[in-house]
Amino acid sequence: MSVTQASQILVDLLNADDKLVVVRRLNLVIKQMNAMEITDLVQDHRLDSLIQCLSIDDNIMVGECVQILEIVLNQSPMDVVFQQYKQPLILGILHQITCVRELSLSRFIAAINSNYVQPVKDFLKVLVNQGIPNDHLNVASFAVKSLTAIARCDNNGLNFIFDEDVISDIQRLDWNNDTLRFRIYELFIMILSISHQAMTLSINTGILNKMIHELESHDPLLRMNCIELLIQLQQASSGWTFLQSFNVLHTLNNLLVDATKDPLSSFTVPRILVFYGHLAHCSNSVNIVEVNQKYPAFMETTISAIFSGDPTILNIALDTFGAIASINQGRQSLLYICKEQQIHHVMKRIGEIIVTENTGTRLRALDALSDIYHDFPEEAHLLTCLQDWYNALSPSVASLLQKFSNQPFLDIRHAALKLLANVAQFEWAQRDISCQPGLIEFILDRKVEQNKSCLEAKFDIVVALTESKYAIEIFGGPIYTTLRQHVKEGPFFVLGEANIAMDAE
Repeated sequence: MSVTQASQILVDLLNADDKLVVVRRLNLVIKQMNAMEITDLVQDHRLDSLIQCLSIDDNIMVGECVQILEIVLNQSPMDVVFQQYKQPLILGILHQITCVRELSLSRFIAAINSNYVQPVKDFLKVLVNQGIPNDHLNVASFAVKSLTAIARCDNNGLNFIFDEDVISDIQRLDWNNDTLRFRIYELFIMILSISHQAMTLSINTGILNKMIHELESHDPLLRMNCIELLIQLQQASSGWTFLQSFNVLHTLNNLLVDATKDPLSSFTVPRILVFYGHLAHCSNSVNIVEVNQKYPAFMETTISAIFSGDPTILNIALDTFGAIASINQGRQSLLYICKEQQIHHVMKRIGEIIVTENTGTRLRALDALSDIYHDFPEEAHLLTCLQDWYNALSPSVASLLQKFSNQPFLDIRHAALKLLANVAQFEWAQRDISCQPGLIEFILDRKVEQNKSCLEAKFDIVVALTESKYAIEIFGGPIYTTLRQHVKEGPFFVLGEANIAMDAE
């Protein structure tokens, strides 16, 4: 009965004036049908009238149709679905509405995972020849996403993508079109990150060689876009291997060296610094000491930018310096390539920035310092270096941070408390804190702070102080006892007040 009812509704849909009402009625009927009934329904192209509704310029209508098609196609045998509706499913990947594209992709991913590979080649041809070059950015981006998803399939995903016909189709696209060319680069950067095998197959196509050559382009925008892809590549497990095999660091170092001769270097230098900052954390196999020794222009440019008056590159330089100096290798490399006095000048400059610059830049400087003092190094000489850098920031960093922590601006207040929490693990910072009148009382006072993040940051300071083996010596027994009690109570403790009701006389 349900099959007959659904079939009649599909016939009525062809000539209905209010198609949305009919589609919603169909939706209710479909949800009551079992798998056998649904399989019977998809025979003989009975869903054609529903599929035609996907071309209506109405997001609500299309969404309702997709809901029905998801139920029907998911519960129908794979061979029946593709025998009846292969072409609409292929062309669905070019639809303007996302849910239709997702429905199309899901069916072909399911086909690959079920080893039903017959329709996949035709799908790939449309993705490559009509999807990637599509004038609509959302369609083109989804095509790149779809090809990456297919490459990730356990069942021969990479074999499909690196099929000779597919690669040939990609090679025949319009490589003179900058936008299209970089979409292809992005695709292979995403595929490369899947596995070592994917990286090898990607390199063998020669496409990534073309991308690296973009770094030598006279067009600074092309160089900048190429660097953005390299930054994205750093997140991949095989990213560092790729960067080494193509000698990318050497090329970028040369770009920095030649930046003074290039009037358009302002496009590329900031992105190279972002790349450099990411390098410190992209892989355990990266030796920042060796990188800085072999390619000194990275750190030299970063330090130079910190002293520059250009706020755009200054903010990036602060982020980069913080990222490099936050790890022991980075600190070690600073000692190798910079004179001690030069680092003191850098830290003094950062101390000036957090006082004199605009709010955005001050925040970046405070965050960079938080990164630098986040970890406690085991090496005694690095610990001494951190103390020297701390002293170079200001005559009393704790006093400066106390002033910031009392400001009405939440972002500055939180950044200052976060930094204070990070430095509070060091003995010399604890002594600085103890010397500031009212600072310990302010840290312990929950009533003066209403913001949750700031209360948690203040609590982190107290935890760091109580965990110090020097706490009793520096603060004294009574204050140490108060600190420990504060930790037991937690960051949001509120002392209850007893109210006694008195009978009136």
